[in-house]
Amino acid sequence: MLYHNVDLTPYNTFGIQCIATNLYILEELSQLTELSDIVRDYPKILVLGGGSNVILPEHYDGLVILVKIQSINLVSGDGDYVIIEALAGCKWDDLVQYAVNNNYYGIESLSLVPGSVGAAPVQNIGAYGTELRDVLHSVEYYNFDSNSYHILDNKDCQFAYRYSIFKEMSRFIITKVRLKLWRISHVNMNYAEVLAYMKSHNIITPTLAEIRNAIIVIRNNKLPDPSIIGNVGSFFHNPVIPNIQLELLKKEYTNLVSYPVDAEYSKIAAGWLIESAGLKGYELDRVAVYHKQALILINRGDACMNDVLLLVKLIQDRIYNMYQIKLNVEPSLVS
Repeated sequence: MLYHNVDLTPYNTFGIQCIATNLYILEELSQLTELSDIVRDYPKILVLGGGSNVILPEHYDGLVILVKIQSINLVSGDGDYVIIEALAGCKWDDLVQYAVNNNYYGIESLSLVPGSVGAAPVQNIGAYGTELRDVLHSVEYYNFDSNSYHILDNKDCQFAYRYSIFKEMSRFIITKVRLKLWRISHVNMNYAEVLAYMKSHNIITPTLAEIRNAIIVIRNNKLPDPSIIGNVGSFFHNPVIPNIQLELLKKEYTNLVSYPVDAEYSKIAAGWLIESAGLKGYELDRVAVYHKQALILINRGDACMNDVLLLVKLIQDRIYNMYQIKLNVEPSLVS
């Protein structure tokens, strides 16, 4: 059904008040035929799932599509692997809970990542040593221009760090995601915080439920609950720089946090850069850098997109002036 002049505050986790001139709620796949006819009248469309990775303007005069299609199913379960399928409107964490409850290994490290299943491939979500590309089987999407379904396998998605081919596409909607998970023990225990948690709790061989619980505890200890404090999670990409530049920086900043990418490049912790620049907890009118985690920007109340952009520019300028590193934003800045 099509609605008009809808306040999107409840539909974006940063809590920005945005009035959508037109809003369509997609609750069944059978609605796509009707929706395709409506989309023809709008040059601008915005697909919203959980709204956890967008910064919205005060007004959006195109068509907003709110995705509410939900179901999780086991497609196949032969040998050491299973294929599970989820519709795009499912909460991502509900899918993780489903996998853990059924002893399917592979996405437990992505517990409590906010947002919807449909948004996960676009961003190639990742946390605690796991990325979606490690487990993704295929993605089904609907192209509004051709009025047809298409399926991309893992390779066709062209995944990279917080990137997929979907970021280069327009006028489409992801409908289904399939994951290939393990039925046998296959845990990722290489992340320092997770290892420290297990050691402190005397857990030698953790179960899937124990890993999920550890991730949830760790995330809750340093990340704000968007239902209480408006935020979109990590706001900046961890920048990748040449190792030559890294070695020069380490001479001046001996405790700089970095991770090897390959023989020529390393990834720098953006949160460390922001904190080291003295901006952790920094407040700018209605927005701020979260006092527990410098990678998070928060809504102090009634913030608008311009408030966010001013703080982003201040942070980017400070980081570039100090380290000659450009910070790129992670959420989509909707125009």
